[in-house]
Parts: sequence; structure tokens; C-alpha cells
Amino acid sequence: MGMRHDGSELTCRTTTVWLHRLLCVAISALLVAAISAAAASDAPWGCALLAGVSALVPTTLTLVPRVAAMCRARGGGSGGGSGGLPEAASVALLSPEEIDCTALRRQLVTCDCVRVIEGLDMASRKAFSSEEVVGIDTLGALDALGGLSERATSGTAASAEAGAEDAPALTNADVHQLRLANCYMREFLSKPHPQLGRAGPVCPFVPKALKLSTMRVAMIHSGAGPAPAAMRELVRGFLPIFESLAPISGSTAVYKALLLLFPDVPLADAPRLIDGTQAALKEECVSRGLMLGEFHLANNATGLHSPTFYPLRTVCPTLAIRHMVPNDLVFLTGAQYPAEKRAAFLRSYVRKMAGAKGTKAQSDVAHAQQMLAELSAAGCWAGGEGVTCSGG
Repeated sequence: MGMRHDGSELTCRTTTVWLHRLLCVAISALLVAAISAAAASDAPWGCALLAGVSALVPTTLTLVPRVAAMCRARGGGSGGGSGGLPEAASVALLSPEEIDCTALRRQLVTCDCVRVIEGLDMASRKAFSSEEVVGIDTLGALDALGGLSERATSGTAASAEAGAEDAPALTNADVHQLRLANCYMREFLSKPHPQLGRAGPVCPFVPKALKLSTMRVAMIHSGAGPAPAAMRELVRGFLPIFESLAPISGSTAVYKALLLLFPDVPLADAPRLIDGTQAALKEECVSRGLMLGEFHLANNATGLHSPTFYPLRTVCPTLAIRHMVPNDLVFLTGAQYPAEKRAAFLRSYVRKMAGAKGTKAQSDVAHAQQMLAELSAAGCWAGGEGVTCSGG
């Protein structure tokens, strides 16, 4: 399958490049002929020829992005990505409000948020059956909304939404998945839950982030079997992009977040591709003062305040990038990490959180320094190549 996929990608790219070249040559020849003829004669046919060529140019040029989009739809990638994955810089980042506007323009105004939230089992450790996954994905709702159609009905609107000449427009199915992400942010993360184990919303930062419009969502078509190394490189490419998003500094920067949706990743591969990417990049993210979260239906990570609450289950496999905060210390010191990795996490945490304001924040930093001292006493130190521990 991998070789067939790579061959398809090469064929698509070659076809697109040669089509573009042929069209440019043909159009140039027609323009030269038309201009020469019109200049040599003021006969009506000269004006008609010029008008015909002028109408032909935009029509023919639109074939190139269409072919490129068709190639990507068949798994050929966006040009430059590995294994069908796009380049991070080519992926459109949408705010929740932009997602709403896109859905309204296409008259996809029905979004069953209640079904999205109540349809997820957040209270038991389990493996979801394929029948349950189909139910949670609400394919019936997708079909009723026209979400299973190939493209948006309006070519002009689709081109405008694409944001770039060579970027494929969002399908209605994409828009529906993006709206489900909106539901998850607004109706679950932003509200209390009886199984949460504490007062307040499930994620205290999300309500203000939505109010400040600092959340961004990306739809990434990876194909069903992207290579783990390619996934890591793609997500790594989003780190500087996230850091460059506004606000870059100030008190509101901490409310910035970027959700990367991977609707093509099968549930069975989510632990390997989503969790694996998160684990592989966590140390790098922490060193930059960032956190990378993993979300999918097979996620059995429990909440901090309830051992029977599983809040990281989402309809669409997702990775989320956000800034580190003092309360993240608990996510850096788990026993699942070897001493070397915990020491690396703690050094980055202390360096990034040293200026955090508030009594609780400073208490967390002091606790991190104490744990780091204990690891150092046990034989862990920072060397030129990172953190090394001796004595087991």
C-alpha cells in the first residue's frame, strides 16, 4: 500500500506540473496570436478573438488547482509532505467563529451538540466497538446535512474558503467535523461536569480563550496510514506557527491554543499515531514552554480529580498545542517517565515558570525545584547532551 500511495503521489504531482506547463504555453501562444491579429486589423473578429482568449484564461487556469485537489483527495499529499501529509505552513487555521460562518454559508446550520457530548462514554475504561464509533460519528447526521458529498455546492465559495490557490476547499464533511470540535470546546470543556470531581468548567482556560478568540483549529487529511515519523515532523512544524500566532506576549497569551484534527486516522491506530506523536514530542514541547495534548475515543487517561472520568475522548483524533502553565507540573512528574526525562521536564518547567505570578504558582515552582534537587542527589544532572542519571 505504501508503494502504491507513493506512486500515486508522484503521478499526481507530475500530472499537475505538466498540465500547468502545457496550459501556460498554450495560453501564451493564443495571447500572442490574438494580440498580433488585433494589432494588425481593427476588424470585429480581432476584438472577438481577444475577448475569447480573455475568457479562456481564467477558465483554463482553474484546472490546475482542481487537479491538485483531486490528487490530494486520492492521498497524493499537498506537495512536499511525507506520506501524503501536508506541510504545516500550508494548513489553514480557523477560529471557531470562522467555522460557524462557513457552516452558515453552506446552510449546514444543524449541529447536534447534545449527541456529541452525551454520546461519549466518559465514565468507564473501555474499548469502543466499530458500531459505537459509527454512532458517535453521527454519519446519519452527516448524510442528512449533505456532509458526505464530494465538495461544497458553491465553487466560488469553496475557492474563497480555501485561502490559497493550491489548497483544497473544505468538504461539507470537514466542516461538520470542525463544528463537532466547536461543540466539544463550547459544550464540554467550557462547562461543569458531574463526574469532574471539582467545581468549575472541565478546562478552566477554554471559556476565556473562546471569548478572546485565541483558539484555532486545523483540519489535516493524513490518509489512513501516515508514517509515525512523518506525523512527528508535521506536528513539529506547527510549533513555531503556534508561537507566532497572536497574542505572542502579555497576560492573554496563555489562553492561546491550536487544535490539530486528524479525521483520517482510524481509531485502532490512534494510540500509535496520536499518543505516539505526543510522547515523542513532549520533551521538545516542554523545553519551549509548550504542552501537547492527545485526544481520541480510545484515550483512557483519567481526570486529575476523578479516577473514573475520561475527559480526553473526542470524536475526531486530535492533538492540541498550548502554552505551559504552573498547574502543568503534575503532567511532568508521573512515574511512567524515567528519571532522566522527569529531570529534563523539571529543568524546562523551572526555567519557563520562574517568573509566574501568584502564591500557588510560586509554590508549584518551589516544589519543582525540590523534586529536581532530589533527582540530582540521586545522580541525575544536566550534561552537554541533556540530562543523565546514574545508579539506575
